[in-house]
Amino acid sequence: MGSSPTGVATAAVPQAKISTRRPAQTAEENAVATWSTTVVEEREAPRPYFGNYPNGSYWLAVPLGEEPDVDDDHTVDGSHLRIMWDESAGPLWGVDGLLPDDPIWLQRALGISESLIADLLGWQRDMDVLNHRPSTDEWRARQQELDVRAGQLAARLQAEVGTRYEVQYRA
Repeated sequence: MGSSPTGVATAAVPQAKISTRRPAQTAEENAVATWSTTVVEEREAPRPYFGNYPNGSYWLAVPLGEEPDVDDDHTVDGSHLRIMWDESAGPLWGVDGLLPDDPIWLQRALGISESLIADLLGWQRDMDVLNHRPSTDEWRARQQELDVRAGQLAARLQAEVGTRYEVQYRA
């Protein structure tokens, strides 16, 4: 403790060491300063990964293959499944919302065949294409065809999941 010229007690405040560095070029230089109130700690920062997803590029903080496995849960809550189209979303929905459209996940979670999964995903793609066309008589006819196809897919899905789920098509 010290005192100011006016006689008020003052405390010594630790000074943080600030440095400027050029951007990291090597793994050794890729250490990042982590600041606390009194000390500077060094730690290695993860490198950002610029991946190439099937539908285009994206940023990922963790390189592919090193991300945490969140797809280990292959369960679908509830007793209802819906086939429903929503722009750029998968074709299957449960009581908690959209189900993943990954074929392996669908096989593990629902036990459905590869051919049914392929047909469901094909229907979804066809619905996406239809959505980006102007509404004409031809469009309405194609919509009706896709509705019939979705009804057939719902019947196939019901046959494959049996009594575990009640399947509906929601147009």
